[in-house]
Amino acid sequence: MQSGEQIPALGQVKENSSVSPEGQTHAPSKARYLTLSLAAETLLIKNKTTDQLTDLGASFGPRLLIGGHLFSWMRCYSGIEYHRIEESNIGGSNSYLDHYQVPLGLELALIPLGTPHTRYIILRGGAVAHSFDGIDSKSNFVDPLEGMQFSWMGALGYEGQIPDTKWRLHALVEASKTLDKESPKFYGLGFSLGLVRTF
Repeated sequence: MQSGEQIPALGQVKENSSVSPEGQTHAPSKARYLTLSLAAETLLIKNKTTDQLTDLGASFGPRLLIGGHLFSWMRCYSGIEYHRIEESNIGGSNSYLDHYQVPLGLELALIPLGTPHTRYIILRGGAVAHSFDGIDSKSNFVDPLEGMQFSWMGALGYEGQIPDTKWRLHALVEASKTLDKESPKFYGLGFSLGLVRTF
């Protein structure tokens, strides 16, 4: 090596800036991603009088999220999710409710020590708007879930990149708790498995 030459730094990731035809340099845009998942969830309704929890059983539905990077390790997301759930009414029969969810939150993508930078531990937290809609009147249920409600949501999971692609696989264990004090309280426990596409 000749005197005066700079030694290139090792182990650093360079950011490639784009150059327009006019020669102006632009900062690289932050990565965005789209997630399609199959989500399994069970809701536990808490009776206002007895504090007894009623398990509505597991339901399955699709979830579509779109998000972007705020920093290299922090991302934001929002989207929509749908479940069809079954609830017993006062007469003893069962009724079906359409359960739509609109989540909004932040997630941390943490890289464990000693692992490749294509594998992450995901910590997710945020709020969810829930819409319950059915053909039966609220008066037909002991603890009616119909209408709009809100909940906190938290999740812990794993995400790994499929080699030589822009696709990642992820799995999350999730929990939620209602925020509305007037409506019946409910808790959610779930699991999701999906594909992530980065842009």
